[in-house]
Amino acid sequence: DFNISKVYASLYFQVGGLQVKEPFYTTNFLDTIDYEKGETFDYFEGGVLCGYFLVRNKWVHIAPYLGMLGTSLMSSRYPDPQDDDYELKIINAFTVGLGLKTEFKLYEYEMRNFYGNGYGQPAYFSLKFEGGYNTITKQEYDFFKGNIPYIKAAIMWGIGRF
Repeated sequence: DFNISKVYASLYFQVGGLQVKEPFYTTNFLDTIDYEKGETFDYFEGGVLCGYFLVRNKWVHIAPYLGMLGTSLMSSRYPDPQDDDYELKIINAFTVGLGLKTEFKLYEYEMRNFYGNGYGQPAYFSLKFEGGYNTITKQEYDFFKGNIPYIKAAIMWGIGRF
């Protein structure tokens, strides 16, 4: 995150594995493929978040933001990267979204070097909550249509003034 005056900006990405809850099958140009319950799909989302601080003081940050992201969800059945053309790509699209960032400072301190001398560089720990809704701009499979509502919580470590 970058907090400059009243502007909130963030370079953002998340990765993970999502498991199939209901078995399904699909066909490609070679075969019919069955996806079993528990099989993992790779998820990636990354991009830029930009917003404006409604509240920014010594203890609390509140900023609505706009997200411009890329989102991908694809099967991970074939271990060889050269076989990626055979993977099922459920999502591979540009995504836009709106969200709200709320952050509460927990603890503030001054960074010190190895000998205990202060750098004069402030640092802090905070508790961050985000919630929002991302709209996927291109979806190819009717069976998987939908957008992405989310809620996130994290403990943050920041360098600089809160």
